[in-house]
Amino acid sequence: LSRGLGDVYKRQIPVHPGDTSRSFFMTIAEGIEETLRPKGFHVIMSNSKENVKNEVEQLQLLDTHVTDGIILASTCEALDQLKPYLKDDHPCVLIDRVPEGYTNDFVRVNTYDVTIEAINGLKKRGYKKIGFVGSTHTVSTTRERMHAFQRATLDDPFSPNRIFLRDPTYEEGYLSLIHI
Repeated sequence: LSRGLGDVYKRQIPVHPGDTSRSFFMTIAEGIEETLRPKGFHVIMSNSKENVKNEVEQLQLLDTHVTDGIILASTCEALDQLKPYLKDDHPCVLIDRVPEGYTNDFVRVNTYDVTIEAINGLKKRGYKKIGFVGSTHTVSTTRERMHAFQRATLDDPFSPNRIFLRDPTYEEGYLSLIHI
């Protein structure tokens, strides 16, 4: 390693086989690596497979002085699940997902406003049966998108029947769509 074991950043990618978010997180991971490698940092990647227990085990292993920092897309719903495994003197930046109560550094998109814009765009194009398909409600981005869907579809009395929370796989997504 060009700068030694102390100069390693860790990124945790929460995907599992058939996961619809695989390409999204791999694109982020590639961007992180392309940014850090020229600066002499090496990236260690791990996959929690959307499992909090796996995430905690990986944080315990990698939140040491072997790494200089952690870039984490957390599966945890609330900070109290994560906090015992993050050291105050070890930098951590969350990406995409922010557990309730987390106030430190994070990078994410405003999924609430973007979801409302998308639904309003569909309505303007004449679509009437609009549904929501999301993964587990413990993930902050799913909760935000679902709340935005509920707000944007208040005028549709059937929209509550078109909310599907399932595993984030292509098969589960298809099963949801045939019920919308």
